[in-house]
Amino acid sequence: MVNLRSKPRLLETFLESPLAGLLPWIAMAILVGPDRFEVAVCTALGLSLLFTFLGHKRGTSFKLLELFDLAYFGTLAVIGLVASDSLITWLEQWAGEMTNIALVVFAFGSILIRNPF
Repeated sequence: MVNLRSKPRLLETFLESPLAGLLPWIAMAILVGPDRFEVAVCTALGLSLLFTFLGHKRGTSFKLLELFDLAYFGTLAVIGLVASDSLITWLEQWAGEMTNIALVVFAFGSILIRNPF
């Protein structure tokens, strides 16, 4: 039998964990590829918005990783809206690597400022 009182606690635990901030990056890495740039970016941005909204609604403060998620995937979404077909093709090929590099730079930067994830 499922204890319904444990579900809010499970959601709160998930939203407080770094996994909530990393899940959009994981989704992007899995989904990006030929003819899937827009889907990958929109999914990652949607997850970022959802987790940030749910966390804020539950009374938690904004986390640095959540804000970086929104900024990074929001920027990619805007670029995708105005990009030429050749740029979209390039992004489909290299967005996964760019995303990995951005996350590594963020991780090291957050460690340098003594606020990791």
